[in-house]
Amino acid sequence: MRRLACRVALVCLVGVVLACQEEPPTTRARVAKRPGASAAPQASRAPQASAVPATSPAPSNAAPASTGTTAAPSSVPSTAATTAGVSSSGGGSLPAAGADLQLVRAPQQADTWVVLPSLRRPRAGLAAGVLGDFVLVSDGEPRATNEALSLDEAGAQGWGLATVGGAASGVSLAAFASTGSQLVMAGGSSAGEFIPVTRLDELEQAGSAPPELYLPDPLRAAAGAWSEATGELLVFGGETYNGLKAGVQRVRLAPKGVTQGAGTAEPFAGAAAALVGPQAWVVGGYTRLQPGGPVQALSTVRRYDVAANTWRISGDGQPGDLPELPAPRHSAALVASGGKLWLLGGAGADGRPVAEVLRLDPAAAAPAWEVVTSLPTPRALLAAVAFGTRIMAIGGVGVAGQPLATVEVYQP
Repeated sequence: MRRLACRVALVCLVGVVLACQEEPPTTRARVAKRPGASAAPQASRAPQASAVPATSPAPSNAAPASTGTTAAPSSVPSTAATTAGVSSSGGGSLPAAGADLQLVRAPQQADTWVVLPSLRRPRAGLAAGVLGDFVLVSDGEPRATNEALSLDEAGAQGWGLATVGGAASGVSLAAFASTGSQLVMAGGSSAGEFIPVTRLDELEQAGSAPPELYLPDPLRAAAGAWSEATGELLVFGGETYNGLKAGVQRVRLAPKGVTQGAGTAEPFAGAAAALVGPQAWVVGGYTRLQPGGPVQALSTVRRYDVAANTWRISGDGQPGDLPELPAPRHSAALVASGGKLWLLGGAGADGRPVAEVLRLDPAAAAPAWEVVTSLPTPRALLAAVAFGTRIMAIGGVGVAGQPLATVEVYQP
């Protein structure tokens, strides 16, 4: 009955076109041309469930964590996000961006961070992707609308409410990935309920029909990656009402269908995933010793061969062993850029958000994770995208346990 209720609620929302809050548009634009002139959003609904799972005590060999604690967000600001500022809580040079998004395309000094205009609303457990000349941000807790940031339009003022095919439905912790023209999401949770539905958001479509595509079980906190070669959203691990999932589910958009791929010995959730060539890397995450019990952060690194449907797991004793993370981490973001993997933020073994950014070169003779920089704002449950040679960190939960509207860009 619970699963049926989830389906009915989500199906009603899928395919609805989200309009700008100022007034219903007569024609659907890709994004509001002057989003900075729009009215402030109304107060957001308080989240119903913990954003970052409670964790077990940190093991003695855990890396030192950032100060503060991560708790369920209990309240959020009731007004629009403030303009960009400079944070001093992390490493790197931080020139203030102001509100002029020409900085998005302007040259940026190597190994520096730039603070971009904040999201209109703080959000954690969100989805994000680069769609053409825009970064689209969708969903997250607290219940939030779609937002888009132009990567090309000089003088655009901050984030605008996006008109898309598909509808922001207040879902958090969904598996997601960008196809380049669509942001594809599967599962997640809303108001404490796990979600089984798969949804599309498209900036350049007048609207998209409900995909009518469901995962076998309601699922949240899975990792997602898009396989261009097979046209599938790969959904790794995750948490169901009955416990954690192992392995991968392969979601096909055309023809529609879900296939159970190869499993892993250890079930997991809260991992981060990205593709480099034909292989998906699935990093970190958490496990539970018993259903509903405290989570235990993992340092496991997994590699999935999409064509062969096979796994390699760090510590499996096979030749060319994969390098584990230096310390356990879950609820982080992983992007592929320049042939390398970049792991941003996340929560450590003690549940506190971390600022470290790790890099791995899969093509190296002896691949190893290295700390290359620190997020100016430590955070977990964030989203990250790569555009050009730069990497953007978006939203998440900070050390105070509150959702963030902060957007920061790193130039390696």
